[in-house]
Amino acid sequence: MSRSDIYLLNSPAFSTQLDFCCKLTEKAFQQGMKIHIQTREGFQNEALNERLWNFRSDSFLPHAVGQSHSEQHPITIDITSATHSEAAHRDLLVLLAPELPPQAEHFARIAIVVPAEEQDVQRARAAYRTLTQKGWQVNIHDFR
Repeated sequence: MSRSDIYLLNSPAFSTQLDFCCKLTEKAFQQGMKIHIQTREGFQNEALNERLWNFRSDSFLPHAVGQSHSEQHPITIDITSATHSEAAHRDLLVLLAPELPPQAEHFARIAIVVPAEEQDVQRARAAYRTLTQKGWQVNIHDFR
């Protein structure tokens, strides 16, 4: 059964979302997962790229911005959803974007990181309904 985790953060700040994404990505990488992080806007790609390099001095998370580097890097960051072939080679989708991408069902796991903004919480509720209707196991982690 496919699994999804929805993380409802206690802050609307993008920096909180970035920090949480880095911790989640590090944990998944240590478990040997290949990860695709889908952002909401282009500037988030660069902010996340920078944060992954500097988020901890004793941590190294090999990653690349864009999917053209997917064979060389276990972690990719892109504003666009993973292509069908990219999704087939990734274990985890970390979603910072507001809606589920069309290829979501090709991932074994999805982690949706939701800032404390009412519109984002509403989109997370819609994602919850969609995923449960498709038979996914969905876990809610409410940090509010």
